[in-house]
Amino acid sequence: MLTKQIDLVYDSQKIFMDILKTLSNPGVEVDLKWGVDKYGEYGVKLLLAVTFLDGENSFYISDRKIAKEIEFLTGSNLLDIENSDFLFLKEDENIEQLIENVKQGTFVDPHLSATVIIFFDECETKEKVTLYGVGISEKGFEIELTKNELKCFDKRNSCQEEYPCGVDLIFVRNNSFVFSLPRKTRRY
Repeated sequence: MLTKQIDLVYDSQKIFMDILKTLSNPGVEVDLKWGVDKYGEYGVKLLLAVTFLDGENSFYISDRKIAKEIEFLTGSNLLDIENSDFLFLKEDENIEQLIENVKQGTFVDPHLSATVIIFFDECETKEKVTLYGVGISEKGFEIELTKNELKCFDKRNSCQEEYPCGVDLIFVRNNSFVFSLPRKTRRY
């Protein structure tokens, strides 16, 4: 069982601080390789799940083996894409179509939107993009995105309703490097 090694309190606090840093500073990358080193190939997924999920929210992941572990660890429920609070997606899933169907929240309850966490294999060329929005200086912040990351980012922005509604994106590269693109982040 994957769960016997997890120090729920310490490791989830460490992940929370790292993710908070990325959400507060869009495009800034943090290294979670220690999670892979400590817990193996599912390490970062499990650590993110333990950090974000509890018995009051839901998640979606296509891998049923890890879904059972996540349910056991967090008490959270596995639901379909349209009703999940957190989605753990792989690069090879039809992400653009999935993003169209996730919860956007409402003007009264914007917190009822989804957070989409996408795992990418970083092996393709990147394009430089300048980000702007909350948490970014007026000059913008330059970041390099792969073609697939850029497609996900653009699709999210095209589907997004007026703020405060929307979807927050968290990208995980090579199962260890994490950066976020919150709902108000755009590109020039």
